[in-house]
Amino acid sequence: MNPNFIKITKQTLLPTLAAAAATLLVSETSSLATLTYDLRVTALNGVSVPPALAKNITVNLNDDVTFTIYAQVTGTAGDPLLEGVQSAFFSLVSDPTSATKGNFAPATINPAFPSGGSKAGTPKDTNLDGFFDRLGVGTTASAQNTAASSDIAAIKDVSPNYAGTPILDGQEFALATTVFHVAQMGSNLSVTVVPSIFTSGIGAARFSQIWGENAANNTSAQNRQTGFNNLTNTAPNTGSASPGTGVTLIAVPEPAAFGMVILGAMGLVGFRRLGVRRA
Repeated sequence: MNPNFIKITKQTLLPTLAAAAATLLVSETSSLATLTYDLRVTALNGVSVPPALAKNITVNLNDDVTFTIYAQVTGTAGDPLLEGVQSAFFSLVSDPTSATKGNFAPATINPAFPSGGSKAGTPKDTNLDGFFDRLGVGTTASAQNTAASSDIAAIKDVSPNYAGTPILDGQEFALATTVFHVAQMGSNLSVTVVPSIFTSGIGAARFSQIWGENAANNTSAQNRQTGFNNLTNTAPNTGSASPGTGVTLIAVPEPAAFGMVILGAMGLVGFRRLGVRRA
């Protein structure tokens, strides 16, 4: 084989691969908008908490934890035009297997989303243990109007709301707040937000996550991602809605349980002082 042929092939192949990688990179940074629901603790017993405690906060029995649900919309990297939210449907879920239990109250929708179609969400006891561990149905398959009306819905009439807080390559919108009352203590409790997914049924065309990307003059819904979203993102829209990181409520043991731990430790110390060894 001619060695010059191999040399020429290498010289031409490497720039070609580099160009392909650059094209792929541009495609990634120019992708259409994505919507992420971010759940944070914003107050404990009515007192605001610092951002450092937004994802992990210690709670006691009978505490009231205020959760705020944010929509984070990102657009084309480096594009100075704005992003917006028109409609959002989601539910909140506390881990039903945890020994820490509590009750969700219906949500309060942010005044920026005042449409009559907005919903406060329906508290639900998913495992029939007497605690409202879910706010909304949180569908992950097909849904009808009746299911959608049980979820939390923040709707800005016929056009997106662009008056959000700037974030990297996008904007963030406070959609709603709710209060979770801690009614039983046990293990740490995880709480997550779940986007509602409507792939079929009567409500599919009406109940959907709708947001805007790179809007001119804050009023246009250019490149708006409409329609409904499903688990594999194969619906007619090309954006995707996803949950962000959940919240962990760190449980403080109840006084009685904590006292038993102390008594046990004191007993162990007593055994050791008396020179008694346990088998």
